[in-house]
Amino acid sequence: MPGLTHTLEIARRAMMTHQSVLSVIGHNIANANVSGYSRQVARLAAEKPLHTTGFDWGNGVGLEGIERRRHLFLDQRVRSEMTALGRWRMRADVLGQIETSLTEPSESGLGAALDDFWNAWSELSSNPQDMALRANLVEKSQVLTERFRTLDQRISSMRAELQVQLAYEVDSFNDKLERLESISRQLVDAEKSGAMANDLRDQRDRLLDEMSLLADISWHEQGDGSLTLRVGNRVVLDAVTREPLSVNRLAGDVTGGSIGALLELREETLPQMGSDLDLLAADLVQQVNARHRTGPSRGDFFSGSSAGEIAVAAEIVNDPLAINASTSGEAGENDIALAIAQLQSERIISGGRMTTSEYWGALVSQLGVMTQEARFQEENGEMVTEATKAQRESVQGVSLDEEMANMVSTQHAYLAAARVFDVASQMLETLMEV
Repeated sequence: MPGLTHTLEIARRAMMTHQSVLSVIGHNIANANVSGYSRQVARLAAEKPLHTTGFDWGNGVGLEGIERRRHLFLDQRVRSEMTALGRWRMRADVLGQIETSLTEPSESGLGAALDDFWNAWSELSSNPQDMALRANLVEKSQVLTERFRTLDQRISSMRAELQVQLAYEVDSFNDKLERLESISRQLVDAEKSGAMANDLRDQRDRLLDEMSLLADISWHEQGDGSLTLRVGNRVVLDAVTREPLSVNRLAGDVTGGSIGALLELREETLPQMGSDLDLLAADLVQQVNARHRTGPSRGDFFSGSSAGEIAVAAEIVNDPLAINASTSGEAGENDIALAIAQLQSERIISGGRMTTSEYWGALVSQLGVMTQEARFQEENGEMVTEATKAQRESVQGVSLDEEMANMVSTQHAYLAAARVFDVASQMLETLMEV
């Protein structure tokens, strides 16, 4: 039957085990304020019993493993919310910049320039021969065309800036992807012995959190601990290969995160704004020129057919007398000037559906609604993300109170085991003296 030496071994094993438990507790306390750290728990189990003299004799305690407190479902929820947050945050930022660039409503906006343009024609209709009114019309028309071209340039510049920002975000994603591959390989090597590489897993999870802000990712862990990572339906990392994202090959792969938002803004939102602005300019040019051509000069008032090209005809800029105020050109006649002035209240834009003011107002309003929606979704996303993170933190986070309680419990268990060792040692000395 087991004797004092067996008891000594049980006590020794218990002390060694509780030293290991204390080491785990100390590691938790040291990382209590480290973002993304997952609390670790020493898993203890009774050692395989010693079977002799017809009995199973307890063989003490051993460290079976060190578990990492982590919840896969909560990780998926957090990253899903972070992907949505990354998308809405980028949209809110860029749409806010676009909204600011329109300078609406203000005296320096396109809407005010349109009103001044129509008013200048109305004033000219009251006295067609007045050179001051003709010069005023040329000036207001040039201001209007300049604002069209400025807005077109701003939209083009914004697309170029988005391209630069997109390249930066893609580079950031690829940098994290490279680090993720390195960590995954270290993790696979470290876990070949069967032990869990908890700290490496935390590093990997932190990277996945960061990458979820950039793009809509999904992942799956293989049996050996390696990771298969997808962006959309495209595999960008597995046990064998790493395929970085390319700025020129993102369409269809990335729809979420800041990269997805930048793609949508660059490929859809800004081009649509440019097209809408071109439509306004083109319809304005067509309607004004169609009436102006009926005058003696038979010439156009505007040149160009888009927001980026629209300008006052050179002959009119050089000589305001070239403005056709009437079809006859007779002094006092004003039918063309009056007809053009009346275009302000006519539905001449978008196939006769809107006036110029209604059309421009609708574009500005639509942008305002999109910006407001993006900001609302950003604020809502931040709240939901923080709430989900807090829920995850309640599972994986370190509670100093709990760790202190565990430390006291471990200390008591260690002292008790030491006491058993001391008593068994004394008994063994007594036995040896007999």
